Amino acid sequence: MRHQVLFAVAVGMLWGLGGCGTVPITGRTQVNLLSDAEIQGLANSNYSSFMKLAVEKKAILSPSESPQAASIISTVKRVSDKIVNASGLRGQFNWETVVVKSKQANAFVMPNGKIVVFSGLFPIVKNDAGLAAVLGHEVAHVVARHGAERVSQALLAQAALTAADAALAARSSRNRPAISAALGMGAQYGVLLPFSREHESEADRIGLIFMARAGYDPEEAIGVWERMEKNGGAGPWEFLSTHPSPATRRSQIREWLSEAKPYFANPNLPLPANLVEAKIARDKSSARTALAPIATLPTFQQGFWFRTQSSAGTSPTTFRFSGNMSCASGSCMVVEADNKQTGLYTQELGLAEVRNADGSWTRFSPPLQRFRWPLKVGESWAQTVSIENSIGRKQAGAVKVAVVDYEKVLVRAGEFMAYKVVVSLNGALFQELWYAPETRTAVRSVQHLAKGTSTSELIDYQKSEEPAGALRAD
Repeated sequence: MRHQVLFAVAVGMLWGLGGCGTVPITGRTQVNLLSDAEIQGLANSNYSSFMKLAVEKKAILSPSESPQAASIISTVKRVSDKIVNASGLRGQFNWETVVVKSKQANAFVMPNGKIVVFSGLFPIVKNDAGLAAVLGHEVAHVVARHGAERVSQALLAQAALTAADAALAARSSRNRPAISAALGMGAQYGVLLPFSREHESEADRIGLIFMARAGYDPEEAIGVWERMEKNGGAGPWEFLSTHPSPATRRSQIREWLSEAKPYFANPNLPLPANLVEAKIARDKSSARTALAPIATLPTFQQGFWFRTQSSAGTSPTTFRFSGNMSCASGSCMVVEADNKQTGLYTQELGLAEVRNADGSWTRFSPPLQRFRWPLKVGESWAQTVSIENSIGRKQAGAVKVAVVDYEKVLVRAGEFMAYKVVVSLNGALFQELWYAPETRTAVRSVQHLAKGTSTSELIDYQKSEEPAGALRAD
């Protein structure tokens, strides 16, 4: 009985040094024995030691090494910034990103705002969205204070072993090593590792919301962890692993995608304080999907026009349907703009080509299908599109389109009910469109590029009762 008393006293003393907390979003109760200042102090010390060793080995990637190195560092910084902003942690730390030259497929984010990515990770994540899945997961560890909790668990385990060791002093020294080993095994596999698996799953769940709010399709996370599994082999038995088994991880992520998708469809949604708020956002999205009508393919008379204003331009641009012509897709509609730019669209409104006044052009093969008819909320489709331009540059991209909502939109041309369409390119948010059947065009468009976003809004359009081509004066 005496060893049980010693154990209880030791645990009680440690418990009194800290207290219970709640993990953001999931709401799980956790025990942390360290303050934020203490865990940041430990993180600072460990990060300094890590960086000293990395510098000694000349393992820090520098932008001066090559254009490729500069591009990699820029990508990590860009994706990291988006994830940090989405997590709500921007003002809490002095954030810093470092890329380490190593074959390791790894990354970590310390609870002092230091982000480290190993170059061996890039072949696995493949693109910005894949990197966002990993960094969202790692930043989630920081938000959930898993570092402090793991140290606390270690302290509690050590307290139990110290108390048990005192109790063993009265026993035969012949049995002491075996009993100590058994207690050590129990502390390692019975307490610390199961908690670590819980941390990993919790970080997956929170990280999906972070990457979605940052503008990356959360479904990309499944492919990342599948590739991680192939890279690392089958892995150890799940009970002895600090990570969930690959099958468990994929199953959990698929289950949690419905929580994260509303934040990808609308990155302006506030970060949920708990899972109840995440469920409310999901249920509201589902309710709107169930009530939304179905839009049919619009028809156009020659001369149909609409006018937009871009945030990047100084004056409005008017677009006019001028007729049909042969194109690689058969027959294309010709839409001419008064800025001398011409767009070729299939009869299904797929974008086939853009021609500029200087003779340059960009072609999409197959045509980029941003709308699919009949248009219905909840529908999604994917394409692999080859994009080629007049200077000989050609690249293929994985395009995914989802009709995510039917909502009221107020623009300069008026107030409309519109279908919100989200277009992602290689898993990253590329364009948001609000299509209003009343106007037969998008009333708002937001383009997401590496250098920032640009917005275009409808300011005027041909009403259905007006003669085709009757362009009103400004």
